[in-house]
Amino acid sequence: SRGMDPVNEDTLCELLVKTSQLIERCQFQEIDLNPVICVHNQCLIADARIILRGQ
Repeated sequence: SRGMDPVNEDTLCELLVKTSQLIERCQFQEIDLNPVICVHNQCLIADARIILRGQ
């Protein structure tokens, strides 16, 4: 967001890699991560909606 400190790219990349690994292992039909909040050296998924295949 404008006027805020820049996001720690390594932390954001780590979150994306871990999320991708989870997606590879699980049978998701749909996944919605919103919002993802990145502050200081943390990135947090504040809310997630996951629908499994066949559900």
